[in-house]
This record gives sequence, C-alpha cells and structure tokens, in this order.
Amino acid sequence: MIKKGLNKKTVLVVGGDSLFVHSIEVYLLENEHYFIETALQKKKALDILKGKKIDGVIIDVEDRGIDSIQFAIEMFNRNICKPMLVLKKNSIVNTWKEIETSDNLGVVEYLDKPINLEKLERNVAGVLQRFRQYLNSGSCIDFYIILMMLKIERKTGVMSIRSGKKEGWIFFTEGDIVDIEVPGFYPQDFFKRYLQKGQEKARIALQYKKHQREKRIDISLCELLPDHRGWEEGKENQTCQKEAKMAINEKVFEGLASISGFSAGAIYYGDGELVTQITNGEVDPSKMGGLAVELYKAAKTISGKMGIGETNFVEFHADDYSFVHTCIIPGVAALGLVIKKGGNIGLAKHEMVSLAKSLVKEFQT
Repeated sequence: MIKKGLNKKTVLVVGGDSLFVHSIEVYLLENEHYFIETALQKKKALDILKGKKIDGVIIDVEDRGIDSIQFAIEMFNRNICKPMLVLKKNSIVNTWKEIETSDNLGVVEYLDKPINLEKLERNVAGVLQRFRQYLNSGSCIDFYIILMMLKIERKTGVMSIRSGKKEGWIFFTEGDIVDIEVPGFYPQDFFKRYLQKGQEKARIALQYKKHQREKRIDISLCELLPDHRGWEEGKENQTCQKEAKMAINEKVFEGLASISGFSAGAIYYGDGELVTQITNGEVDPSKMGGLAVELYKAAKTISGKMGIGETNFVEFHADDYSFVHTCIIPGVAALGLVIKKGGNIGLAKHEMVSLAKSLVKEFQT
C-alpha cells in the first residue's frame, strides 16, 4: 500500500466500463499526483463518498446506466459536497461551452470523449483548485446546478421536489422548463421559500420520460432562484445575465450593417467575453471583446492621468480599418464596430449610441 503524501488528493473514478476506469486509475497513479478509489456502480460510489475522504469525482456516464444528473441529485439529497468532472460525448460538451457555465457551476465540469489522459489530469487539477475557493462560501451541488445540468444535457422528463409537507413538479423538454406545478404556490414563491440556500432542505427525484405538458410558462432560472449568487466570494453571478443575453443575436446589428463601410460588429461583457457578433466575412470579430477591453482600460487610465474626462468612444485607426468601442453599461457590457477606411464612421457612431441605449435594460442585474 502506498503511504499518503501530505499534499496528495484522493479522486473517485466512477464508471461502468472496468477497463476504462482502470486506465484512468493507472495513469493518475503513475503520475503520483493522486490517490484513486474506483466504483463500477452508483451505490458503491455513494458509499465511498460517505465513508471516505474524497476530494473529487470523475464520472464516466456512457456505460451501464450511470447518469451524471441522477448522481448529482443523490449527492444533493445526501448533502455530499464534492466537485465532479463528467466525461461525456462532444455534443454535450459543446452545449456546456455555449451556455458558458464553467466558471459559475464551479463544482461540475464536462470533458469530451475520447479522453486525452494528459488533458484529463489538467482538468482534474483545475476543478479541484477552483473548488477550494468555493468551499469558503459553503457552495455545493445545489438545485440551481441540477437545473443547469438538465439544460446542458438537454433532458426531457419530470422532476419532483419535496420540502417538508410541500411538493412541486417541474416539467422539462430538451432541457428547457415548460411547466411548473406547485399546489397552493406561484412557482417563484415556492422556490424562494423552500429552495434558497439556508432554507429547509429539499429532496429531489427525477424521471426521464415523455410527458404531455406543452410550454405554459416563460420563466428563467434567474426568476426561479432570484437570490442565487456567484461562486466566488464577493463576485456577482453573471450566469443569469448570460442566460438572458442568449436571446440577443446578430439581428440587433441590422441598423449598423447597412452603413457604408461596415465590416464587423460585436457585443461583449466587461471582461471581453463575447455575447454575439456579425461580420461581412472580411474581418473575424471573435477576439474583438478582449482587445476592446484592453483599449478601454488604457484610454481610461490615460484620460484619468491627464484629467480630461472619459469619452463615450474609444477608437483605433489602422491603414484600412477603424475600430470603435462604446460602453452599454461601463464595466458590464459594451459594443464594438469595425468599419472600412472611408466608411461613414460618423453615422456609425450615432447608430452605436442608439443601439447601446436600447440594450441597457438587457444587461442590468
């Protein structure tokens, strides 16, 4: 038996394919960074989590009925607080990236198959490191995360939630909530009263099945869980903002795209992360947000030192193109435009101001 090192973490590998589980075990042991526990069935995995000191879970859900969401629900119901690295097929991983939840979920991360073992080791280290930050705020697998996993994995079925003597049902299709039934409550009131952190502990059960419920509600996770906050202490959770902004698409650029010289446009968050973009094919605007934020910071520093006040626009002019950035809400969201030399930049800036003002409410918390 290997003696435990002071800094080694113990990882539980769960999966129905014994050869695959063993290959992960051997690789991680050979690199001597982790101690490994393995389980081929869900029950054994949960017993290990309850009985031993486990720092994180790798779960392979492609074989023999092991389901990541059902596993997360079991952890929720048993009050087990561990990070999960879920091994899934590409389509799921791409959806996870589209929804952009990796930093906000914190305790759950998806990794595509087939697995690159070196990448797996890096991801394990990353999720364990992030998780240590979240423990300080008592974050764990909660109801919000489970609903997000349903959305990411595009599941269809019914979830029942029991809290004390109260019980409710959520009907979802392809990951989207289509109906909520909570006798005696409006949905928001039930979730606010019974499912917020610090409230009475709920128990969840989940069935994947077709149902006859049509979409009767248009309610977001933010409206269901209005008090949910980001995982990092002192940081506002932007996932709800991002969820709402998924409805913003390239159609908002129709006015700008008709202006002479227009080449590309982008809307992005205050950290440079892209919301949506449009291009005529001559310019790739995918990195526009990150560059714009750096330019804005530099311009703000210069204007502050010179005492000349801040401007509505930050501009950069190259030989053939000009780039213009303006804030929607300073530090929260912004709009960028690339226009050809000789284009109508004055009209473009006027249109940018109008568009930015129309988007303010979309980005307000």
